[in-house]
Amino acid sequence: MAVFPATSTLTCAYLCPLIQVWIWDTATLELASLLLQARPVRAASWCPATNRLVVCTGEPKLFLWTPDGASCVHIPLPGFRASGLVWHSEGSSLVLTARDAFCCAYFG
Repeated sequence: MAVFPATSTLTCAYLCPLIQVWIWDTATLELASLLLQARPVRAASWCPATNRLVVCTGEPKLFLWTPDGASCVHIPLPGFRASGLVWHSEGSSLVLTARDAFCCAYFG
């Protein structure tokens, strides 16, 4: 089990087992969301500036969650399969890593 604390006390998440991401509201101790992935989660990280969680599964896409909903974003690089991620401290961008490459993603 891996725990990913949020930037506020609103939510936290942990992986259990590898294809599930449980997101809890820590103010009420209630389950806020359960994300089910088709493939095992390789990395997940909270944005340091907002309540946005990004999940990667070794596929050419990112899965994003906010309290308003979830979405999937295609990574437009041929053959790039994200397996790791690190946020910039301001939360406006992140570095995605693959086995032998990396790229930057920007959020508006």
